Amino acid sequence: MIAFKWWEHVTEFLAVFYTNACAGILMDWVKDKFRQDKKVILDDMLLICKVSMPQVMLARVEKHT
Repeated sequence: MIAFKWWEHVTEFLAVFYTNACAGILMDWVKDKFRQDKKVILDDMLLICKVSMPQVMLARVEKHT
């Protein structure tokens, strides 16, 4: 269990990071700061999460091992 303590920290940090990023974007959306198509914004958010999250996690594993 102790060996995976660092991994718990990484996953918790990523969860908070992506949650706050998405919440900030959605708050700006609600405040009508975005003039772009809402579908494009959602597609971009999803793409960023799908592409970046696995790469960040992989990089942390490689750095730790």
